[in-house]
Parts: sequence; structure tokens; C-alpha cells
Amino acid sequence: MLLLVSICGYILVVIKEKLYLRKNIILLDKKSVTQKHINEADIKEFLLDGNRLKTGDEVKVILKNKNTISGVIIGAIKKENQLLIVTHNDEVRKFSIGIIKQIKVVSRYGKFF
Repeated sequence: MLLLVSICGYILVVIKEKLYLRKNIILLDKKSVTQKHINEADIKEFLLDGNRLKTGDEVKVILKNKNTISGVIIGAIKKENQLLIVTHNDEVRKFSIGIIKQIKVVSRYGKFF
């Protein structure tokens, strides 16, 4: 019974995200993200290491010094060549594209699997 409720909840959340995407709304439940951060990120959809990434996608970033950071993408800053991510600890962090070794997509915003 619990499994069925979990699956139904997941399906409803994804449908809600799809409705928001049709209205060009991406919902980030992080208090540290301000309008300044959103305006600073001038690219909302981009390719990185062959992966198509968009604002709202949950990713795991592996840096060249073997550190890993998990979070949600806010966007990219084109002129500084940086990626803007909000971590699960509500920190907004910028990463230069040059120090990123690998990026793994954990879940895509508005996609089932």
C-alpha cells in the first residue's frame, strides 16, 4: 500500500512540474536563491559534456580535486564560464567549467525517468 501511495505521489509531482514548464515556471524550494541569482544566470539551458542541462535539474558535480557536490542547477553565467548551483544545504555556489571533471544528472525537472 505504501509503495502505491509513493508511486502516485511521484506521478502527481511530475505532472505538476510539467504544468509549470508549460507556463515557463520552474519552482525551486530553496530560500537562499534570490532574484539576483536568477538574473545573474543568463543561460537557462545548455550542453555540458554531452549532457543537455536545464534550470531545475538535480545534478551531482565531481570536481577535478575529487570533491563531489550535489544540488539543483540555477543556470550558467556565459561571460565568466561558470555554473550556478544551489546545494541541498541552501548554499548558492559557482563553479568554473574548467574545474568540473564530470557531471551526473540525478533527475530532470518535469521528466518521469
